[in-house]
Amino acid sequence: MHSQDSSPDLQGLALADLQRRLAQTEAAIAERRIEELKVLADGFARKLIANGFSVREGIDALKPYQRMKALTVVGSTQ
Repeated sequence: MHSQDSSPDLQGLALADLQRRLAQTEAAIAERRIEELKVLADGFARKLIANGFSVREGIDALKPYQRMKALTVVGSTQ
C-alpha cells in the first residue's frame, strides 16, 4: 500500500505534463478495467458451469441488474 509521502509531486509540472500523466493514468485504468472484467467473467462462467448452469442462464439472470448504476465501492467514503 502506498503512503501519502510516496505520491509524485505534481506542483512543479507544466500543464502539458499534467495532461500527459492524466492521459496515461486514464489509459492504465481502462486497461485494468478490461482485465478485471475478464477475470470476473471467467470466474462467473466457471461457477455457473460447476453448478450445472449454462453461461446463457447466467447472462439471463443478470439482466435485471442492467439498469443499476455502478455500486458503491466497498470502503468508499460516499
